[in-house]
Amino acid sequence: MKKYSIGLFILFTSCLTDPFQREAAVLSEFKISTEVKYVVIVPVEGCTSCVNEGLKFGERNSNNPNVIVILTDNKSEKSTKLKAGEMLTGKSVILDSENKFVEAGLVQYNPLIFYLSSGKIQKVIATSFETTNLELNLLE
Repeated sequence: MKKYSIGLFILFTSCLTDPFQREAAVLSEFKISTEVKYVVIVPVEGCTSCVNEGLKFGERNSNNPNVIVILTDNKSEKSTKLKAGEMLTGKSVILDSENKFVEAGLVQYNPLIFYLSSGKIQKVIATSFETTNLELNLLE
């Protein structure tokens, strides 16, 4: 009976843990408003067409209070700034100069979308070559 109780306790507590704990830990370092509904992580060095779609999305939404676009790059901050250009002056665009998302293994070649509610991650979409444009357009 004791083994059964311990097993139920472990099962119950594992269901209570945040499935996006790692993502939330990295995202919390950026101090994003609880009003934000979407966070789009764009790896500037990745799938060229995906990155281009992510950058276009960032340009269109650079001052959108519901969206934060975080640009990350595993090569250099300078190349990120060159590719981003004027978009970096927008209130809704953040430069991940320490590559926190890349180092945490959360981003590789395609944009990543976090759906938020009251500052808590509800869903994470890892886009692909085929879905990047579609997924980003759903946010607008």
